[in-house]
This record gives sequence, C-alpha cells and structure tokens, in this order.
Amino acid sequence: MIGGAGGIGSACAKALAEAGAKVAVVDLSAEAADVVAATFNGCGYAIDAGDEASIQDLHGKIESTLGAVDILVNSAVVFQAAEPATRLSMSHWDKVVRVSQRATFLACAVFGGGLPSAPSGN
Repeated sequence: MIGGAGGIGSACAKALAEAGAKVAVVDLSAEAADVVAATFNGCGYAIDAGDEASIQDLHGKIESTLGAVDILVNSAVVFQAAEPATRLSMSHWDKVVRVSQRATFLACAVFGGGLPSAPSGN
C-alpha cells in the first residue's frame, strides 16, 4: 500500500487487512507507516516512492518479509496547489509529478512483473 499512511491509503490498507491480506504500509514517514501498520499487525516501510532504487529495494524487503506480492495499490499523491500555472512554482510542480506520476509508474514497473494476471480483467 504505497501512500498507506494517508487518509485514503490507510483506509484501503485496513480494508485489505480485514479481508485477510498481509499488508505493507509504505509512506515517506516511517512513524506514520508504522502507526497505521500497527492497527492491523502489518509492516511499515519508509521510502521515497519517486526513487527507483528505493522502490526496487522495497520490493525485495516486502517479498522477503511477507512473501510474493499479489496486490499493488498506489495511493501516494501530492496535490497541485490551487494556483494558476502562472503562479505555481516549478519546484512544487516537480514534486507533484515525482510523487503522483513517477512513483506510480515505478511501483507498477517494479512490482507488476510478479503480480498474478486475471484473464477476465477483474
């Protein structure tokens, strides 16, 4: 559960755990990830989700701790400030793209190869 310590992410992580999944809660903050993970006996991990090496390392850690990954949920996001482009700083925009787009792509690329396929598309 990448972005698992936020509102939507923590709710999804808890729902998956209640359904019987072993859940890894991943967030930029180790403390926040651990707090959420402790509510259902999950594992917390802190990484920069926009960093390829961090995602690859995370994949290895999760598989060695929890086993093969069956479900990937990307909930990490940085919301764009409510500003017109003329007033939005490039540093903020770069952070939006790094977390909201790059991190999702990296997680899918790294974890996707091991995910089971569903022939019906479900």
